[in-house]
Amino acid sequence: KFGSLAASRPHRPKLIDLTGISQGLVSLYIAEVSPKQVRGAFLSFHQIGIVIGILLGQVLSLEFVLGGVNTWPFLCGFSVMPCLLSCCLLPLCPESPRYLLSVRKDEAAAKAALLRLTRSKHAAKELLNEIREEEKSGEQPARPYRDLFTRPELRRSLMMSALLNVSQQWSGINAIFAYSHSVFYNAGVDPEAIQYAIIGTGVINVVVTFISLALIEKVGRRKLLLIPNWILVGSLLVLTACINQQSNFAWLNYFTICIMLAYIVGFGLGF
Repeated sequence: KFGSLAASRPHRPKLIDLTGISQGLVSLYIAEVSPKQVRGAFLSFHQIGIVIGILLGQVLSLEFVLGGVNTWPFLCGFSVMPCLLSCCLLPLCPESPRYLLSVRKDEAAAKAALLRLTRSKHAAKELLNEIREEEKSGEQPARPYRDLFTRPELRRSLMMSALLNVSQQWSGINAIFAYSHSVFYNAGVDPEAIQYAIIGTGVINVVVTFISLALIEKVGRRKLLLIPNWILVGSLLVLTACINQQSNFAWLNYFTICIMLAYIVGFGLGF
């Protein structure tokens, strides 16, 4: 059934890879327009939006919604709707006040942008002073890009940032979602019910992301990266062994589902 496949396998054009650019810019824009006190929360809601979008895509992929044999072209075309909505709404968003003040040195434009964001002259003035203080405290002479690779203190930070981003992309979450249909099918789940089981994985992903937001201030960023990473490592090793031995032990089919769900929990907590 196409609905099950559409909910689990990434049948998407390569052009969708361009979303990586927009995701990076969205995080940067949110960080620059948010007050310091709530900046972390605003950035976290960006991740919530992503996982909710994934879940919405899985729901739309149900056979009786848009995942049927005759309706799947509409499912592909539906992706244009959020793009059109963004094209209509983004022109209404002000330029980043931090960019206007720090890069373009246009204080009047930065103040006008803050006024559009806050709708309050007093709040705009406070945020403008906050940006000035942050810029002043972190002000350093401009360095060439080669310093990122030649200066040890900068090279270490660059390597850590690159490693975190690479580990997120190579974590295997896309493979897990892509082959979840096969995992459920081999476990004997009714083919008609597989699409609902896949949606269940999306629901788990959303719930765990909310739990991660509640834990991040209590547990700390570093620990909330380390512990889930070990969960991912263990889950992937066990999952590989289980898939290779599924044909020899029937009970491994059900155990494989549990390990797959544990992996999704680990990914939602740490990434």
